Amino acid sequence: MATKERKDFRVSVSLSPRVHAEVMELADKSDVSVAWVVRYAVTELVERYRENPQQKLPLSFRRSASET
Repeated sequence: MATKERKDFRVSVSLSPRVHAEVMELADKSDVSVAWVVRYAVTELVERYRENPQQKLPLSFRRSASET
């Protein structure tokens, strides 16, 4: 019996309480899971980068004291 090749990878992220609440609200309003919202966001970012590989990520994004 051939083993099934895994096609998806599990990752773990930490979110500030504010961002987590907003993601949960988006998921609830759209009747999807929090995981779906996170996958969608990551996919959108990767696709934007794929379309313009010279584009720099906004690495000035930092966790501010207001997000804790």
